[in-house]
Amino acid sequence: VGGIGLSFVGAVAAAKSLVDKLDGIGKASGNLGITTERYQKLAYAARRTNTSMQMVEMAMMKARKLSGDLAVGNAEAAKTFNLLGLRAEDLKNLKTDQMFDRIATSLQAIDDPLKRSAVQAKLFGESGEQLNNFLRDYNTLGAEAARRGMIIKAEEVKKAEDLQGGADGVAGGVDRTGHLAVGIAALD
Repeated sequence: VGGIGLSFVGAVAAAKSLVDKLDGIGKASGNLGITTERYQKLAYAARRTNTSMQMVEMAMMKARKLSGDLAVGNAEAAKTFNLLGLRAEDLKNLKTDQMFDRIATSLQAIDDPLKRSAVQAKLFGESGEQLNNFLRDYNTLGAEAARRGMIIKAEEVKKAEDLQGGADGVAGGVDRTGHLAVGIAALD
């Protein structure tokens, strides 16, 4: 009976961990203004290129802010985007990930690696160099993740977000006497 109880506790803990991860995907994608599917593709590409997802998120936020500065006529932002061959009209009405794609494509089109590094630093800060492999490969790697069936559908992420409020009931716990105390929530 003890082994069954421990197996059950392990299964419940694994379920809670999955719900927590999916909830995190939902929240992070919402903060960036991108779909959960796109976030997962970016996360896969980050892992494969040994780039922290936090760095990718910060790069997207910095690019979005600089694009906003460009839209309101900031001269320094205009100079930076001019180096990429981009104007405010090129980024107008684009979602965050579309704007990031446009910027990354323009960066990769700069043949001179020193100039590309300088522009990356203007866009993403001093740590911009650490994004080189990610920026070069993220679309290809994201497509690979989708082909391999590694992307969880938005509806499933949404269910996990909805469950998160009651996830402590799913996780349960063990009381002082070692008895399992678990509340199960319906997953559908």
